[in-house]
Amino acid sequence: MRPFWNLFREPINSLTHWFGALKTLIILGVLLYLAGRFGVSPWPFLIFGLCTLSLYVSSATYHSFKGSPLVLERLRKMDHSAIFLMIAGSFTPLLLLATSGTLRAVLLIVVWTLALSGIGLKLWTMKMPRWISTLIYLGMGWMAVFIVPSLWTAQRWDVLFWLVLGGVIYTIGGIIYGTKRLNPVPGVFGFHEIWHLFVLGGSSAHFIMVLHLIPLKA
Repeated sequence: MRPFWNLFREPINSLTHWFGALKTLIILGVLLYLAGRFGVSPWPFLIFGLCTLSLYVSSATYHSFKGSPLVLERLRKMDHSAIFLMIAGSFTPLLLLATSGTLRAVLLIVVWTLALSGIGLKLWTMKMPRWISTLIYLGMGWMAVFIVPSLWTAQRWDVLFWLVLGGVIYTIGGIIYGTKRLNPVPGVFGFHEIWHLFVLGGSSAHFIMVLHLIPLKA
């Protein structure tokens, strides 16, 4: 077990997100199958799945790889940039399948503009304090409150439940990550590893949310 464990620079962070990548591939396959079966466009689900997959693969690669400081810095930029992709990708099926008109257009433009701006910022500098980055991620994610009235009016309690649950899970994990307050075994199982587990939980909730979106257009 020890030699296998030593293959990874940060074992728990690596393995949790390689698991997340595998889970995402399976769920993406399920989403695409159901979309085809019920006559729903596959594109919202493909965007959601690929953006989520980019987060897990870039994160797992960065935390697995043992390389030079320059290589690790580049991988870290990819890791942090992919968070913006996953947030925007999670919004996309929700907006395309559960909203319409001006609200849909405005939020799609705003969310993807923020995502691309965030990626540009991360590629330019990684010197931003952890708590500021965390606030940006959480603030962007909680823009979902603008979608709540549409879900409420349509009585989509199932979608609303999983949307909010995922947001709460991400928020709790983000607070732990941003403050470093919960750090039981630093370097082995600390705040960062706990954050990775919360990411798995939050994305799982949003996977279920997207599954519930499919009947809207069936």
